[in-house]
Amino acid sequence: MARQSYTLLKDRKFRMFKVKQILETETDASHYITMSQLLELMDEEKEKDRRTLYEDIRDLENLGTKVKISKGYAPPRLNVEERLFSIYELKLMIDAVASSKFLTQKATEEIIDKLKMFCSRYEATELNRQTLIANRTKRIDTEYHDNVGILSKAIDAKKKVSFQYFRLNYRNKREYQKKEIIVSPWILLYSRDNYYLLAYDGKQMKYYRLDRIDNVVMLEDKSEGEEEYKKIKEELPFRTQSSFNLFGGKKVIVKLRCPVFYYYLIADQFGTNLFPVLENNKEYLTVSVPVAIGDQFFGWLLGMGTKVTIVEPPEVKKQMVELMTKVMSNYSK
Repeated sequence: MARQSYTLLKDRKFRMFKVKQILETETDASHYITMSQLLELMDEEKEKDRRTLYEDIRDLENLGTKVKISKGYAPPRLNVEERLFSIYELKLMIDAVASSKFLTQKATEEIIDKLKMFCSRYEATELNRQTLIANRTKRIDTEYHDNVGILSKAIDAKKKVSFQYFRLNYRNKREYQKKEIIVSPWILLYSRDNYYLLAYDGKQMKYYRLDRIDNVVMLEDKSEGEEEYKKIKEELPFRTQSSFNLFGGKKVIVKLRCPVFYYYLIADQFGTNLFPVLENNKEYLTVSVPVAIGDQFFGWLLGMGTKVTIVEPPEVKKQMVELMTKVMSNYSK
């Protein structure tokens, strides 16, 4: 008797899952099915009891799947209007996955297919039409994702890792550093289209590009550098807010000047939580921003041409002039 009760319960759970799957796939805010159509789609289960299906729908609602039953129609209409993710949210996630260069083409397609399981087949078709996989460089090596998995486990277990670090030569071939690297991994950071590993090498905290890491092995040795990580952790939001902060030097407050019309260039890079000050002529403004001084910051300024300039501090202006002089010398030869 107990065995029979277990079998009935198991069968009912499977039937409820089937009902949930059909309703979520075949219906949305604009599409519905009738009870007869639901029964037809459930045919393989030989389920013909409408009352039982209504009970299943009621139980599904108690579990979070809200099924709308429009009894004002003959026959009544069934559809799922509310989802875990809205179409807008799914579109944002799919676009982010599609444009990500650190995912392989296969991984991109697999993740997008999984995300489309959170909407109806009609909405999935709409998402297919709206999704454009940009012509971006996609990773072709599948071991990259395996390396990320090993690093994540090592971070959770607070274990050291060893790996090989490489760069691409002019033939697009990997050139590995001769010495194997052994570090204590602490966190994975995403900054401007790339992932980085922040790890302690026994002397200091260092950043490593994940797409230049290969042959990762988790070791038995316990991680070191926890105090050093705690110190730098407070600066991580600042370090990752822009492309040149991650590898820049010490944090410096720099006053920048630009025409009012071009203020958006500074806001795009540093965010909108700024306090610009208009000059008397109201044609120019100045704004102070935190910067990790380095070639990447100066490179961004060079890309702005004459639109954005440094006002102070004097030592940063001097560094900018020295860099521009070096750049000019490369073109005067």
